Amino acid sequence: MITLTPDHAYLVDGQNYPGFSEIAKAMGLVRYFNSDKFFLERGSAIHAATHLIDRGELDWSTVDPRIEPFLEAYMRFKEDHMPYGWEHAEESLHHPTYRYCGTPDRFLPLYDLKSGQGDTIQLEAYSELLRANGHNPGLYGYLLQLNGDGTYKIVRHKYDRKLLGVWLSAVSVYQYRKLKGLL
Repeated sequence: MITLTPDHAYLVDGQNYPGFSEIAKAMGLVRYFNSDKFFLERGSAIHAATHLIDRGELDWSTVDPRIEPFLEAYMRFKEDHMPYGWEHAEESLHHPTYRYCGTPDRFLPLYDLKSGQGDTIQLEAYSELLRANGHNPGLYGYLLQLNGDGTYKIVRHKYDRKLLGVWLSAVSVYQYRKLKGLL
């Protein structure tokens, strides 16, 4: 059983597992362009609201006007590409061999929603999580860039075994450093 704590820590049967962001930051795999609290909270609000949109439960009268254009972009994307919805959304998964967790935004097909900068290595990490949990991620994953002007952009990423190797190596080095008290 996976529990995601309010501070975004993953517990698998009571044991702490690192998530994608924790590993990627510690290993220098991605550049987080803006760690300003406003942008982090905006991203969380957009994710929560898009999930409510998918479930048909968003009360638009409660939406902060600063995130409304991002949600309009998501609605346009859904109308254009996903009129029937997703098989899975915001479902936390863990990798039993490599001992890491992640919460893919939407999958089958795999989409990572972004209101800021995204990176394809996250798609590799999540595609491996899907495989480890009995799902077939297909040949491609997608970054869905939601923009503040109500538009969206899709970046298609063909899974790359070399990039997956970089990710799995980083996970292994992270686990080793954690074990040795170097993190």
